[in-house]
Amino acid sequence: MTTKRTMADVQAATPETLASMTPVQVDELFAALYEEYARLNRLTDSSWDGLYRAVGEKKVSRYNEMTWPYGRDELETKARKILEDGTGVDLYRDTVTQALARLDGFGEETRALNQGPRKTLLAEWERRDGWSRFFLVQDGHIHKGGPSGWGSDCHTLRYNTVLYWRPELSGSTEQEAVDALGPTMCTVCFPKAPVEWTRGKTLEEQGFCSGSGESVTLTADQRRRVNNWVDCPVCGKESVHVTGSRKLRKHKPKNKPAAKTTPEPATDAAPQPEAKEQPKESPASAAPGAKPGSAPTLMVVSRFLADAGFKRTTTTPRDITGGYSVTRDWRDSVSITHVENLDDSNARRIAEGADDFASVTPDPHAPAYIAEYADALSARYSVSVSDSGRHITLTALPAAPAPVKGRPVAKAVKEALGVGGLPLGAGSGLNTPRGCYAVQEADHVRIMVRPWEYSGKHFDQDDVDKATGAAETALKAAGYVYTRRDSLLGSVIKVTGKGAPAAPAKPAAPVLRLEVTVLVPDGTGAFSVKATGRADFTPDTSITAALVLFLAHTREELGSDAVPEDAVAGVEMPGFGWLYADGAGRLLQDVPRSE
Repeated sequence: MTTKRTMADVQAATPETLASMTPVQVDELFAALYEEYARLNRLTDSSWDGLYRAVGEKKVSRYNEMTWPYGRDELETKARKILEDGTGVDLYRDTVTQALARLDGFGEETRALNQGPRKTLLAEWERRDGWSRFFLVQDGHIHKGGPSGWGSDCHTLRYNTVLYWRPELSGSTEQEAVDALGPTMCTVCFPKAPVEWTRGKTLEEQGFCSGSGESVTLTADQRRRVNNWVDCPVCGKESVHVTGSRKLRKHKPKNKPAAKTTPEPATDAAPQPEAKEQPKESPASAAPGAKPGSAPTLMVVSRFLADAGFKRTTTTPRDITGGYSVTRDWRDSVSITHVENLDDSNARRIAEGADDFASVTPDPHAPAYIAEYADALSARYSVSVSDSGRHITLTALPAAPAPVKGRPVAKAVKEALGVGGLPLGAGSGLNTPRGCYAVQEADHVRIMVRPWEYSGKHFDQDDVDKATGAAETALKAAGYVYTRRDSLLGSVIKVTGKGAPAAPAKPAAPVLRLEVTVLVPDGTGAFSVKATGRADFTPDTSITAALVLFLAHTREELGSDAVPEDAVAGVEMPGFGWLYADGAGRLLQDVPRSE
């Protein structure tokens, strides 16, 4: 068993203390330093991505892979040019400045590690002429350490392959490594290793059922489904997922054997009738007369969520997008979970230092998505949320309530939206959701609104307000009564019927989104522009209060060194000209504005 070292231990190591350590103890420090480099690399990559977005770039498809249109050197040149000559969008200039500052900071941290702890540890490695090392990668292969003293030199590893150091085996023999990690040696790193050391672990040795990966035969109805689940013919486990190539997904074996003997019925017991297949539910209404506790069909639940505007997760082996997943659990009920994006999950696994995804902490955003799914399902199913808000169980399919007189019809609502020229969602796939999705409930129509300019980027609240406002205008023109609630995924409008024409609402105060400039004195009696941004102003807005808030926000973002106390904020108000205010809220009108 090794000791988990921290960067404080690495920084405290000296040549004298390292000389008295064993190879295991030294490699514990190497492993901690390797994790620190991996952390800095992740943060650096994230900052580069943010800088691409800040200068207005989007990823393009090349060789079936989404990548940025040009390299990082060209990006840095373009970003610094934006700051030097004032080109580009003012709104993102602060973001560019922050991203470049973060990249410079990460570079300084990396250089400090190179000149300090890494240099010290490698000197001890070279002094001893090295020792044997063993690493694991994600697929379970064992690789050996290279002569450089840092990681492995195996050419089968990619530049971004993460190595999991096993310092407890440092200085051990190959036989001891196989005994500890299993017969999964890389044949490139260990070309002379016996075949039995490189055969890999069997499914049983990995703790999986031997039926994993076996081909299965699907019925015609199953082949039309997006997802399929069947019982494993080997271990008898129920609802094992079937891949797109019609093979059983890798799964843990069932505890009890598959073949179960049916006990002899008692002689005085009446024969039980055969179980009948549960009738299918219509997607447009709840199944009337369903027995409480019976499970809804997987396909109907999935279709309902898709029609409500939610994104379903994909099951391709190359990528798993975030979205809902519908399965049947051991209680003979339907379960809904939120599947995190694979890239996000992998990033958190690396950040937490977990060996596999099973030990990664749950997705922190899942409860918010689960709350949206539960709210949509509550009008039709009996819903219970568990696992700290990360899991939904539908345990009943109640009969539909009696129709409410004059209730709206989804078709009529769609026609009203169509008259307003609004795009309607198709309700299938939904990997790039946009438009209005109208779903008929028992006593109302639910409209899920997604910004229809959505094109691969995350939309913000302004996009939601614009799209939902257009839908509200169409509903008001048709005389519908409704309520609106913004959500994590867009906006939800519940249409409950038609009512008397509403009294003319008091016109809202017009909102002006104006450019605000922060000026700092340059020491010669003039002022120079330090930062620009946007702020909202209405007729009842205190101009000085808005400028003071903007000035405080800029000072918080850039720091007091960049924005001194004598800085001022200014805005050009239509019809009034330029107005300025200092940090104390005093209105100034004679501050020269220098470009």
